[in-house]
Amino acid sequence: MSSEMSIDDLVGLLSGVHTNRYTNMAAMAIFLYDITLTFGMEVEYVWSRPLFNLQTILYIYNRYIHLLSFLFSIYKLAEFHPDFSDAFCQFQVDFVGHLLANIAWTGILTLRVRALWLRKSVMIWVIYACYVGFMGAFVILASLSNVQLQQTMHYVPIARTCIPLVLPHLMKPVPLAPSIYELFLTVLTVVKAMDFAGGASSPQLYRVLLRDGVAYFLISSTISVVNVIYWFSAPSPQVTLLLNLYSAMMSTLIARLVLHLKVAHQDGVQQNVVNSTHGEVGSGNETTRRRLQSVHDRRSRLVPAVHVETNVVTFQDLKGDEYSNGEIWDHECGGPQIPLKRMSD
Repeated sequence: MSSEMSIDDLVGLLSGVHTNRYTNMAAMAIFLYDITLTFGMEVEYVWSRPLFNLQTILYIYNRYIHLLSFLFSIYKLAEFHPDFSDAFCQFQVDFVGHLLANIAWTGILTLRVRALWLRKSVMIWVIYACYVGFMGAFVILASLSNVQLQQTMHYVPIARTCIPLVLPHLMKPVPLAPSIYELFLTVLTVVKAMDFAGGASSPQLYRVLLRDGVAYFLISSTISVVNVIYWFSAPSPQVTLLLNLYSAMMSTLIARLVLHLKVAHQDGVQQNVVNSTHGEVGSGNETTRRRLQSVHDRRSRLVPAVHVETNVVTFQDLKGDEYSNGEIWDHECGGPQIPLKRMSD
């Protein structure tokens, strides 16, 4: 199930450790730079809102708690720390952090796709079942691989980091399950986007969810596929070279998706308020117009009817009803009649 590391593998691993330090610094720069850029949006749309809901909890973990475990991983790989003990190398902070980060960002993607398919309950249950199945397989494979990895994990002074002497074969298929699941979510998003292409009547939040969903899902799937290709093709000692860079890119991408959707939701609420206000103003104008028309009709009906043959002027009879506050003229009943006399010369 595993193979002893040869001298060539050890040399390659030492070279990979040096390269990994640079990729980790690049990953940390991505993390911190994006947090700096979007911190104002986070304060407005995340920290100033209720925090105890599933989406916000997943966002906070993906954004910050994952960052803490990521920084611990960078510290273990850095050169400025004192020598570690083998017991310190057994700490699982970075492994657990990366494991839960995958669960968090795939959970966020799942909630986004679920929002697109709410009208089809069967598809919702299919999405949930796939999430549990694929991520369950990922957790099991990653945990078994990590158990085997920790059995030969030791601190190597020449590399100034913890290095396993045996690389388990179970490491290879570990990233496969979440990558397949992300491709599945991407396909569902693209299908829904094609169904509603050009649908201007759909809500703004729904259109943003489709638009950003397609863009972000395609990018995340591409990153995952590239990571899997490298994971399977790289030499065993350098298989984790892009691991933290992949985590930083995925975490940043998912955080951006959540923030953009929150902004779109707030803009949609404000637009609804504006439309409602315009509707009330329009309704008020229509009411005023009808009242003016009613006054005009009422005044026109005040003109008496003059019968030339009989020399009689007939006035309309005034009747009130419960709706018009006594201001409706009744045409069916005749009012008082006044005979007219010819004026003699």
